[in-house]
Amino acid sequence: KTASIDQFKSSSNEEFESVVDHNGINLLEIYAKDYGAYAREILRVLYRSDELKSSILPSSYNHFSRKQLDRETFQKFHRAVRNKYRISKSKYDEFFKICLRRKLVDFLCDERKRFKKKQRIHEQEQQIFNSNNNSVNPTTTTTTNGNNND
Repeated sequence: KTASIDQFKSSSNEEFESVVDHNGINLLEIYAKDYGAYAREILRVLYRSDELKSSILPSSYNHFSRKQLDRETFQKFHRAVRNKYRISKSKYDEFFKICLRRKLVDFLCDERKRFKKKQRIHEQEQQIFNSNNNSVNPTTTTTTNGNNND
């Protein structure tokens, strides 16, 4: 069951930023069809692909085997999402927990799967390439016995 984003939007005259900058890119200008797609796009802008495939979301717990995404950068992520969708500051933590956290956990898991699949395909292509280069093609091999009139 997904919660409506409207229940988390600000109904007051709360101030929102018009620019959330990251390396010259205004994160608020990035287009996506919904807040889930936007969140994934923002993570792709803020973090390198190797960080996404090897990390987990920041947490107050430190007993995980994977390293956590950089907290300072993740605060920029929160700013971008909250300002883009005009989420009330007082309701943002609840919005993140109910609407976004699971989507992002799944996204990071999918990034790892995507990387492993690409790696497998690359290894298979290398094996095929290597086996083609190492095998002798009988149609191109000629044996000569010194007589051209076989």
